[in-house]
Amino acid sequence: MLSNELRKGGGILVSSGWVYSIWFRHNLATFKEHLHSLEEKSARKGIFYTEAQICNVVSLNSYLHTRCMVTVKLSPTADF
Repeated sequence: MLSNELRKGGGILVSSGWVYSIWFRHNLATFKEHLHSLEEKSARKGIFYTEAQICNVVSLNSYLHTRCMVTVKLSPTADF
């Protein structure tokens, strides 16, 4: 999904596996980890989100689950 957006928007060619490996390396492999990171960052910087922005995040999560996306579990010792 992100790899497609990078390709369309800026002509950057990356594989979805590469995107996932970067997320995994930074403890962002799951949606829950993304939300936790977003909460920490907003608390540190004093950022407040509107109700519409929060609804967009919830909608994205629902969309991803209905599309039956498969999460690949990688070993923490995997060599990237």
